Amino acid sequence: SFKNGTNGLQAEIQAFNFFKQDPSKFADILDSQTMEAFENFKIEFFGINFGEIPTWVWPIMLIPILSGLTALISSIISMAVNKKNNPAMANQGASMGVMMLMAPIMSLWIAFAVPAGVGFYWTISNIFLIFQTIIIGKIYTPEKLKELAEKEIEKNKSKRAIYTTATVVDKKTGEEKT
Repeated sequence: SFKNGTNGLQAEIQAFNFFKQDPSKFADILDSQTMEAFENFKIEFFGINFGEIPTWVWPIMLIPILSGLTALISSIISMAVNKKNNPAMANQGASMGVMMLMAPIMSLWIAFAVPAGVGFYWTISNIFLIFQTIIIGKIYTPEKLKELAEKEIEKNKSKRAIYTTATVVDKKTGEEKT
């Protein structure tokens, strides 16, 4: 039977889990091809069911914890790079510190309320964001950006059109026109 507390976001996953428990109950309403597709479909990764809502049970509890931890690391690195590139941000320390902690806590809390696949997605996204922030912070330093902007300004100056004027004399009247 379905677990108590099933809501619209998780009803499909609960139905899928119910099917996986006893596929024979669905033999009358599903054709053999659909039955086979359901039976062979896996929502597991390294033995963790991504359709399950995480609890404080090993190993599924790792997903929300990793989601919150990677969000915290991402916030710390992003804040450090931003302070390095924009010293004016150092004055906003208290408000930025609160946000740096609240976002990972919210990520942790929400990851315990939704299927494990969502927390896994956030974890992978945070890992990519960490690497992206580090790489872009190393490549595009303020000095490098200033140098690129100056080169672009010089390039645009040389592209500007030079306008000249010419004087034309009308043969009939002898009048000069510019």
